[in-house]
Amino acid sequence: MSGVTVVNWYSSIILDSFPKMFSPLVDDLSHLKDNEVEDKILELSKKYFVAQRLGKTEMLTQLATFVIMYKQEMSKRNAIRLNQQLDGDLGQLINVD
Repeated sequence: MSGVTVVNWYSSIILDSFPKMFSPLVDDLSHLKDNEVEDKILELSKKYFVAQRLGKTEMLTQLATFVIMYKQEMSKRNAIRLNQQLDGDLGQLINVD
């Protein structure tokens, strides 16, 4: 199995295995830019650690859920971006002029 095939296989597994997390407090994340998603992950992570220091266990579960949702969105975007890059590379390799 070539390196490109392994990466395509791996990224397709990642995309198929994303659980569809839902929260009525979070809208669809696909309209956000990458840097907005990263900023939100950072913001929520900071809030998580503050809640952890304060012993707010009920808040930790909710914050962890939101962090996971945003991280999954970034992982999905990265897998899609990797697939697109590899598809373009393969097209150049197969082109026989």
